[in-house]
Amino acid sequence: MKRFILLFLIMFVFMLIIGGIVMAQTKNDNSAPPLLTDKNLRTPATNPSVNTPAPPPTSPNAAAPPPPNAPNAPPAPSEAPVPPPNGAPIPPPGTPPPPQAQGPSAPAGPPRPAPAPAPNIPLAFLQNAPKAVSTAKAARPYFAPGKVWAIRAPGGEVILKAAIVYKGMAVGVLEFNPVDGTLLPTGYHPRIYTKDIPGFNIVKRSLPEIISKIEVLNGAEFIEPEASWVIPLAVNGMIVSRIKVYYDGIHVVPDFPANQEMEAYGK
Repeated sequence: MKRFILLFLIMFVFMLIIGGIVMAQTKNDNSAPPLLTDKNLRTPATNPSVNTPAPPPTSPNAAAPPPPNAPNAPPAPSEAPVPPPNGAPIPPPGTPPPPQAQGPSAPAGPPRPAPAPAPNIPLAFLQNAPKAVSTAKAARPYFAPGKVWAIRAPGGEVILKAAIVYKGMAVGVLEFNPVDGTLLPTGYHPRIYTKDIPGFNIVKRSLPEIISKIEVLNGAEFIEPEASWVIPLAVNGMIVSRIKVYYDGIHVVPDFPANQEMEAYGK
């Protein structure tokens, strides 16, 4: 009987420990910003108060009007041809019209104002920039090192890459020197055409430390076609990547091209 009670107590304590671990993991997952998926994907609505009116319909057979100062321009359909002055001989049929006098052109009027661009999102969404930066900073502790891969650019140079992974998806890309594995700033691409890539194993070893040093900068730019905020990521004062947050400032946007490359070539 005592053995049964002791075994029951041991199993009870074991279940409490397992439950505490599961609850802690669930709490950590809930505190991380959500990842953008097809379920929460929304298209930004257009602000109806600032819509630009549609241009008037035109006939498909309507010809473009000639420029105002074009020589020998035919009269407009609503205008009658100008008759010759009194006393002038009537030209025979088929005679081309006389050339017009090349006098000084009329002074141009004031330039027309540039048309207002058609808005793609309401201006209220611009207030989500600070929220997007906060979301990127909240996701920062959950960044993990991804796979490393090397590809060749169209010019034949080798590009060594590694992924920044968040919730199992690549959300950013780091680039390295293929020779010595040095972390490179965004925009710099050394032209290295070597067949061997000695920097590959160096990057594999140093990637966890590099991920731990990533800082989220205080600023975001907006990419209109993707309806996303872009927040730069830096290491030791050097911008090395970026992370995207959806226009709502809440959802982290995966880097789908980088994720495809990582799944296809990553090791």
